[in-house]
Amino acid sequence: MEVESKVLLSSDEVDAIVLRLAALGLHLGQQETQRDVYYKERGFRENVQGPGSYLVRLRYKESGTILNMKRLTESDGTWEENETRVDDGQIVEEIVRAIGAEKAVTVTKVRRQCLRDDLEIIIDEVEGMGIFLELAIETVDEPEKARDRINLFLAELEIDPSRIELRGYPTILLEQQGVRFSVK
Repeated sequence: MEVESKVLLSSDEVDAIVLRLAALGLHLGQQETQRDVYYKERGFRENVQGPGSYLVRLRYKESGTILNMKRLTESDGTWEENETRVDDGQIVEEIVRAIGAEKAVTVTKVRRQCLRDDLEIIIDEVEGMGIFLELAIETVDEPEKARDRINLFLAELEIDPSRIELRGYPTILLEQQGVRFSVK
């Protein structure tokens, strides 16, 4: 299960966050471009997406291609998640389309990240959306504890809790296209 939070940043804030991270001994890695192609079941745009709804993602990046399935839970910002590396993403996309899924959205971003224990600290420059700080923790059975740790780290970075975004990039983009989501 992945628990995540995002905060939209201005370009000035990015520099301040990088400095705060450095003061904590954390240094972001090199930039990496990622292109995420998301698929959903055919006709999904007509239905409210809620707990159990899924996205299949192919992530193309320099270090390889990853197939991922994310399933909504009853908690905003928390996804059931499974992923594996694949040799040929184009073939996987053909298979996904052949079994009836349709392309939902594509998210292209430039990512820099680092780790603090199991907390992923990410700065994403997302095409058409802006620059985001994303914090994520993989957990098996303690999403509440993971959420608390993320919120404590955001406070450590002096980020106002009212700015926290719990939706993922594909959810934000799909909602802009009129797709409805509900965690209830």
